[in-house]
This record gives sequence, C-alpha cells and structure tokens, in this order.
Amino acid sequence: MKNWKKAVAGILAAASLTALAVGATACGGDKDEEKPDGGIGEWQTGNAPEAIVTGYQYIDANNPDYPVAVNLYEDGTYYVRDFDLDDSGTYEWRTAEVDFELGTAKYEIRFSKDGSDPFVCPDTTGLDPDTQLKGAPDEIHHYIYEDADGDTSISWMWSARSVQYFQLVQQSEHIAKLVKLEAEYFDENYGKGEGTDINAVKIALYNDNSYTIGGINDGFGSGGTFTVTSREETKYEGTEYEYKALIATYALTDADDDAKYTLEVETAEGEFVTATLQVGSTTYTMVAEDPTGSKPVNTLNATSGEHSARIELFEDGSWKLFINAWGAFESEYASGTSTTDTATWAITLTVVSDEADVLKEDTYTIEPNADWSGYEVTIAVTDSVSFGSDEPVEFVFTGPLQ
Repeated sequence: MKNWKKAVAGILAAASLTALAVGATACGGDKDEEKPDGGIGEWQTGNAPEAIVTGYQYIDANNPDYPVAVNLYEDGTYYVRDFDLDDSGTYEWRTAEVDFELGTAKYEIRFSKDGSDPFVCPDTTGLDPDTQLKGAPDEIHHYIYEDADGDTSISWMWSARSVQYFQLVQQSEHIAKLVKLEAEYFDENYGKGEGTDINAVKIALYNDNSYTIGGINDGFGSGGTFTVTSREETKYEGTEYEYKALIATYALTDADDDAKYTLEVETAEGEFVTATLQVGSTTYTMVAEDPTGSKPVNTLNATSGEHSARIELFEDGSWKLFINAWGAFESEYASGTSTTDTATWAITLTVVSDEADVLKEDTYTIEPNADWSGYEVTIAVTDSVSFGSDEPVEFVFTGPLQ
C-alpha cells in the first residue's frame, strides 16, 4: 500500500473508531439530563433484568455479513459490532414507562465509553435529517421499547460506519462477535524451497477459538477449534535468574475431530520468545513473523453458502486468494500483484498465478463502497473439485479501508 493511502485511510479509520469507541465531547449522554415524563426508576449498574440481556441488531441487506448490533450483558457491559469495527464498554439501566415517538418504553439504557455515549451522533452538521438522522430528537434516549407491531427494539443507536441512526431489533440471543485474527506463527523455514516443496507451514489463531493451519498433510491446510491453558515458568541461565516466562499451550482439533495438534508459545513480558508446533511425530520450530518479510496490510473476507474466502494484500504489492471449501480446509488458490489508483483509491489485482484455472478474469478491481466505509470486490470462482459443481461460486469480498 502507498504511504499516502495509509495516512488518509488512517485518518478516516481513526475518525470512525473515535466515534464508535471513544465518543466525542459533543456526543451528549449528559448524566444530569432532564428526566422525561412517565414512570422512571433509578439508574442501576449490573444485575440487569433478563428482559434486556440479549442482542439487538439491524442487518443491512447489502452487507448481510456485517450487522450493526449490540449485546447487553447482565454484568453491565456491552459489546458493539458496527460493520467491520467492534468495541465494548459499560451501561446503566433503569425502568422507564414512557410513551415516546417510536412506541412505549420499558427500560432506558445509558451507555458509556471513556465517559461519553458512543451511540449519539457527535456532530449532526450537514447530515440529512430524514435519512441519516431519521427524525431523531435533539435529546437522544436509548429506550428499550415496544412498537405498534409488538416488536421490541432499542432506540436511536448511532452507527459511525453507516453515518446514521438505527433502531436495533431485539434478538432471542446474543449476536456473534466479529472473528478476528489474534496471532499467526510460521515455520522458521517458511517460504524456503522450490516448486511444490516450498515450506508453507503456518498457523493462524482467531478470537473465537478457531484456527487455520496450512503446509501440512501433503500441502493441504485444515482448521478447527482450540482450547488453551497457561502456566508460568522461571527461566535461568545456569543458576542465574533470567526471566519469568508465560507458556501458553494450545490443544488444536480439526473439524472432524480426527487430527490433533499442539502449539506451545512462550512469551516474556508480553513479547514473543519461542514456539513449537507438534504435528504427529513432527516438531516445527515456529516464529511470530513471516520470514519472507511480506507482511499483510489488509484482509478482505467473504462467504458464499458453506464456503469462505479471503484476500490478503501485502506490503510488497502482492496479493493472495485463499478459499475454505465446505469449511474443511483453507488453501491458496491464486496470487498476483496489485496497483493502487491514487486518484480513486481503487486497487487493481493482476492475476499472476492461477494453476487450477479457477478465475475467469485476468484482473479485478477492489473499490471503496458507496459510503467509503470499506473496500469491496466480487470474484467468481469455478472449481468442480472443491465445490462439487461446475457452476461458479461468487464471493463478495469486503474489508476496511487501510
């Protein structure tokens, strides 16, 4: 990626994150606001009633994989998914028997992140009162209310990514959290070799306790879930105290519960020291950074039915397409080079390697979406071996501007 692009995107992302996670001094949510008319209880923290402890969401039909959603938990904490951003904070609640413009309120919620309400628009200047503000009142109250159709929602929830207010509909359970990469480890000889013997041993750990692993089993990857346990060890150089180490042991099981691997990672004061991956009788010495020096700078993800895929964009201008067919294992399908149009931010992917001939086009263009909240590109993949059909599988990849 070009430096100018990183800088501009960084400003854009920082603005969105600030509005989502931190709020602004103009956000409202003043804790001394005048109470509305009606039966109002006292503000309480924690021990939230079962009637409000669940998820609330609005799903954009154009981006079904990225709902705007909030989870409320009994202990007074919340989790928010705003398309490709997520964050957490605290909330207070009180009973509120109030009739207001959208329906009849049962409870009122007061959110807090670093002392401000992240779900109130920080600055309405220039926003359309009908589409973006959707007729929101000057003083925002987050009511859990019942509308005329009997549906329960939470009112006036500001989305920094969409730049508009939403009423989030109550769900029967909490919303799944965004799946994020937490750590990657590579064999110390990763990238070395020639032809089909190039070392590709790599493991990626995600925040939902899932993982993907590649370069084993004759080059095929796999994935599944893991559990982790930790212990502390005191390290010595001879008889001299050296450092206190934290050893995390990951027990990894594949999707069919057939294969099991063990990853052991040692850190000291939060810094990586060493790691080993045990696959059967083979032990791999792992490192925390890609030895090839080609680091990913952006990832675009997509799902299509039971298949998932991702595009990795790298610092050196290269890219790779990975596909996980039927949730069985992830493999690299194609790769190439990328160029960025400095006038439009569009990124052109040129296909250099497509050995299985799964892609129809020689180039694809990743473009900012309509509201400049992220990137998007559609790619059709034809692979009868992986998908069990000659029909192309269409993936709509989305990811953040970076």
